[in-house]
Amino acid sequence: MAKPFTAKMMGGGKLLDGYYVVGDKDVKWEEFNINKGLLNGESFVYHNNGNIFSTTQYTNGRKNGEEKLFSLSGKLKTINTYKNGVMYGKSLSYFESGELLSESKIKNEIVIESTTYDILGEISSQMFIEDGKKITQNIISGKIFSEHISSTYDAFEATKFYNEDGSLKVFLQMKDDDDNFYIIERNEEGDEINRVNVKTNPEGVLKYQQYMEAF
Repeated sequence: MAKPFTAKMMGGGKLLDGYYVVGDKDVKWEEFNINKGLLNGESFVYHNNGNIFSTTQYTNGRKNGEEKLFSLSGKLKTINTYKNGVMYGKSLSYFESGELLSESKIKNEIVIESTTYDILGEISSQMFIEDGKKITQNIISGKIFSEHISSTYDAFEATKFYNEDGSLKVFLQMKDDDDNFYIIERNEEGDEINRVNVKTNPEGVLKYQQYMEAF
């Protein structure tokens, strides 16, 4: 659990208490309330141009409630939610124009689901966890183009590529084995159908070269 923020006066160690505005003669930097040395209530941080950079709710020194982040121009960029200093629930981010860019579901500060949108509101990617594997799908015009799979408990890593009709194009796994590195092709059932040793068979890698950037 996150430790509470405790503020003390410079020197003597006396705990701060009251409402504080920090800055210079031209612009505010921060604005916050301290109760017996602990941040409480809404805290503000500002960009150099005077616009708000963030607003954060605190309870007894810990983030508790919504935190909002803003762009230099003052547009809302991100909303996160905290409980006793730990991020949880939904996290939302926005394009500068105000449209939703992404939404994520968070548990114990770990993203367990997320969806990303393009500027027109169409889904461009989504991530979820299923059967101990993190799956990230890249979507083009409403169709899954590729699906990256990584294990949450071992080193398994693979990517599936799909044809326009939704059928599997190729299923590739990357695997380290001692001093060797392999590209493994699997069928729809997950059975191995080809294995290429990258070190000893560089010519065999050429068949899969167009897919390598996905890893």
